[in-house]
Amino acid sequence: MNASEKLEELVESLKALFEKKRGEFRKDDFITVANLLGFDAREKMLFPKAPKPIARNYFADIIGTNLKHTLDCYDWEECCPLTDDGVTVSGFWDSKKSKDLPAGYRMDASGQYLKRV
Repeated sequence: MNASEKLEELVESLKALFEKKRGEFRKDDFITVANLLGFDAREKMLFPKAPKPIARNYFADIIGTNLKHTLDCYDWEECCPLTDDGVTVSGFWDSKKSKDLPAGYRMDASGQYLKRV
């Protein structure tokens, strides 16, 4: 019996114990018991698709990548990517720090990024 089979057997035994004592296995009961034992248990949140990463946390990884990819993948919030060639991300503008666009750049027609003039 491998480790995963042993764990699966333990899971089934635990569910059987809840069913014997409570009449059924309910997630809420299990979470309450786990919390009483000192664990931080919560029901897993299921999203239809993974949430977007916040761009301000990944600046170093984003510079030099494809602009279309970064516009699709990241939640830019108050930041805005800059491009010198319309394809590659070359920097960032933080609208919280300044309302004036950086010199030499203009907002693209879609309002998603700043493009070198």
